[in-house]
Amino acid sequence: MPVPRLLVSVRNAVEAKALHGSGCAILDVKEPDNGALGMADAATISRIAECVSADQQMSIALGEVHEFKDCGTVPARVSYLKLGLAGLNRFDDWQRRWLDVRECAEARCSGTVDWVAVMYADHAVAESPVPDAVVDAAIATGCRVVLVDTFKKRAGCSLFDSLSITELVELKRRSQTAGLEFAIAGQLRVEHGSAIMDIEPDIVGIRGAACLQSDRRSRIDRACVSAFCQSLAAVRTP
Repeated sequence: MPVPRLLVSVRNAVEAKALHGSGCAILDVKEPDNGALGMADAATISRIAECVSADQQMSIALGEVHEFKDCGTVPARVSYLKLGLAGLNRFDDWQRRWLDVRECAEARCSGTVDWVAVMYADHAVAESPVPDAVVDAAIATGCRVVLVDTFKKRAGCSLFDSLSITELVELKRRSQTAGLEFAIAGQLRVEHGSAIMDIEPDIVGIRGAACLQSDRRSRIDRACVSAFCQSLAAVRTP
């Protein structure tokens, strides 16, 4: 059972540099003060891009579709882009709205990027499309990755409070059968190591678990990242 690639969300270049050699495979740019998929400003994105090491990929959170604003020129170092679908469930043409914003973002890219389709496990709270609909749309629109995340970042709550391991495994099966990678995030913590490895995602994303006192608005701490990596490795089947 391979350990999934680790994605860590950072909010500045200092945090990005701190993750060199930490086991972080994907450096994700996100501003936690701006929401579940809060977009950082263009200058911050550019500075972080300069800090990505040779063995890392880079992704950028662009916020929610309904709140998208100019992200500036997307650095060539970026591999993945992701947009949230909160508030779109009330629109019959939500997929068209999503694609329109994706086209705007792609026009600012200086390199080739892949799209991450984000489904919110707490979709009723987010008023976003249900997970199965997001998987269908990801397949239809040429996404590379399907990510299950949480919209509300509440203390003590996690992805597993909204979806069971069985449900997540089924979403993974559908995604991987269609050739997409499957990622999970959403207030994941060290104690979730066994559940994460039961799902066997391709990618696992963290922010709070990588920070001091598990506070996603605090700063990245290498010891926290190391502890999370060890929690996954400890339950890996030889």
